[in-house]
Order: sequence, then structure tokens, then C-alpha cells
Amino acid sequence: MNYPVYNPTYSACIDVAIQATLRQGYTIKSDDLWQVVACNSSRPKEGKTMTCHLPLFEDDKPQRKWLHISVYGMNPTYELNFYIL
Repeated sequence: MNYPVYNPTYSACIDVAIQATLRQGYTIKSDDLWQVVACNSSRPKEGKTMTCHLPLFEDDKPQRKWLHISVYGMNPTYELNFYIL
């Protein structure tokens, strides 16, 4: 999977991970996205890492796979790592 590792904002990192996951045929419920990413996490400060895990669906059926996102705060960029397990 080819994606930009360094992004200018935390939101750009999350968007890249989600778009790459959607291209693989999985879906993410907007409620899960809102609750996990928007409400329960914050952008990482410099030198810190933020992680979140989102359940994946295929044809509205829950899968035994999760999207794992890790964003490391750098100055002034953010480093993105994500994988599906």
C-alpha cells in the first residue's frame, strides 16, 4: 500500500488512512469514526504518539478486522502509520 507517511495536519493523516481503507473495499461506520477519532482522541503533541482502532465492515456486515492508526507528532508535520488486522 502506497500512501504519504508525512502529512501537514493530524486530520490529513486520518483522512489518508480512511481513504486507503475504503479503497480496499471496507467501510467504517460514521458513528465509530466520530466517537473514536473526534471525541476520544486529540492530535498528538510533538514527540507523542496517538493511536486509535476502528472496526471494519464489508457490505454492512461486521468483519473480524480492525483499522489501526498511529500518528506521531513532529514539528511541524505528523507521521502516519496504519494497518488492517
